[in-house]
Amino acid sequence: RYYLSTAIDDGSLIDEIIDELLRLKQTQPTEIETTLIIIPQLLHDFAEYNQFAGILDSLIASLKLKGIIQVATFHPDYQFADLSVDDVRNYTNRSPYPIFHLIREDSVEKARATYPNIEEIPEKNMQTLLELGIDRVRKEIE
Repeated sequence: RYYLSTAIDDGSLIDEIIDELLRLKQTQPTEIETTLIIIPQLLHDFAEYNQFAGILDSLIASLKLKGIIQVATFHPDYQFADLSVDDVRNYTNRSPYPIFHLIREDSVEKARATYPNIEEIPEKNMQTLLELGIDRVRKEIE
């Protein structure tokens, strides 16, 4: 599922995210496996986005969803803490808009059980981007 946020302030975004977290919790995986929350009007600054991701982690804990739902983060200016801003590997988590990806923990466990070496996927993705190079990646996304 994807949800296009209409929030124009943090409070309304929190309300929308709570609704989506509860919807995912209350819906069978056969109906909704995962949810992408796309946020076109807020969190354009990556530092602000990261701070909000911390709030999201607190929401998950307060709703007693820790261990049930996890979040993957994507942002137009995504930067891993140990990489420079222009490192091509950051593009594994870059997206046109700020996005929070709500993922069922059970789904992750099923994937681990059925896909060999699933933990290697992020590193393989980064290696592919290194092989392509920053100029080609930037050209492809334009």
